Amino acid sequence: MKETLPTRKIHQIKVKKPLYFSHREKLSCPYCGNSEEFYEIIENANFYIHYIQTSEGTLEPIEEEAELMGPIKFFCASCHSDLSFLKK
Repeated sequence: MKETLPTRKIHQIKVKKPLYFSHREKLSCPYCGNSEEFYEIIENANFYIHYIQTSEGTLEPIEEEAELMGPIKFFCASCHSDLSFLKK
């Protein structure tokens, strides 16, 4: 004799979440007003580049890896001020 189980109703609840658009302000240096050029310096980094040698004798990179062990600092390219606090 087979037991029949009552069928269970499955309810789906759909919730619409509000859309958030991340608005970013244009970065500018608080010391000189530069808003065009910036650079980063990575301290204590190891770069591993794997090469393969072609039949002509040239080396072609096939894989690159980077290992960052130190802080990344962000600078203004005009006055060279440390702006790391702006990029966080």
